[in-house]
Amino acid sequence: MLFAVARRSGRVVAAVALVMYPGVALVVPVVLGWTTPWSVSANVFGASMAAAVVLTWLAVRIQAQTRRHLVEWTTDLRLLNAEEFEWFVGELFRRDGWKVE
Repeated sequence: MLFAVARRSGRVVAAVALVMYPGVALVVPVVLGWTTPWSVSANVFGASMAAAVVLTWLAVRIQAQTRRHLVEWTTDLRLLNAEEFEWFVGELFRRDGWKVE
């Protein structure tokens, strides 16, 4: 799910979440005439999936903001400790299109 959500805009993620919850959780059980236990299960599943999509997108955005902040904040490389320097160099490679671990 991380890959599917990582490159999407906030509007797309919101649309998917809004379709996921009412569509899966509310409309499908009513249209198919599911019994109450199945309807409750569908409601929990739809709400959980919508929340997972939104929270995953939010986590990716927060991590990206932190990386951007480090690159913009860094003016003197000598002030960075080893971990910050490694993260900084990784972010520079990531911005050039490389996959960094």
